[in-house]
Amino acid sequence: MQEAMKKIITKMYDLFDPNKKHVLVTHFFIDGSSRCDSETTVEVGGLDGISYHLIQGFDYIALGHLHSKNALKKENALYSGSPLKFSLSEKDDQKGVWIVDSQTMQPEFHELHPKRDVRTLEASFEELTNPVFYQQLDRSCFWYFQLTDRSVITNMMAQLRTIYPNILGVERVNGRKKENQISKIKERKKTPYHMLTSFFEEITGDTLTKKQRDWLEEGLQKATDTEKRNQDAT
Repeated sequence: MQEAMKKIITKMYDLFDPNKKHVLVTHFFIDGSSRCDSETTVEVGGLDGISYHLIQGFDYIALGHLHSKNALKKENALYSGSPLKFSLSEKDDQKGVWIVDSQTMQPEFHELHPKRDVRTLEASFEELTNPVFYQQLDRSCFWYFQLTDRSVITNMMAQLRTIYPNILGVERVNGRKKENQISKIKERKKTPYHMLTSFFEEITGDTLTKKQRDWLEEGLQKATDTEKRNQDAT
């Protein structure tokens, strides 16, 4: 594939008009560019990237796919970047568009300001749910919280979502407090339904929706019926 690209680019160079500017618009990954975690790996015919030196003869190279405008720093080759932030790794990125002067071929960046930004914050659950604290924040943003609490918080996500409607997620900075042996024994005495709902709440910090509860009850009933039939058959 590399050899094929060399032939194609060479043919394009042969067609250059010295009286015109030549712009290449491509979605290829240029070797040496930096990725972020929200991008997919693109390979065409086994080729995951091409050398900048292969295409540097163009007056300007407009690149796509990578989400950061700073993914490649070449005088005549720039990534436009994504117009919005698609992951936490992009939270500090400047988003916008490049406007290129067709005479001088000099690019100028124009920043775009989204309606909602992506932000992270480290705080305790008590702070995040305190009106005095959260009224100082732009609660319409896409928030990702780093929670300092270690104890289990019932319906954590549901509570936070009532305050931060566009919350992306929560991670525990210090991990979660281990249960004592008595609570583990009590957990084993619960019905399968309660064990599963408790597990879901502990892991996600949210409660099952009515549809999810219906699916769970239906699945457990089918499992019970199947087990009974197997016992009767033996």
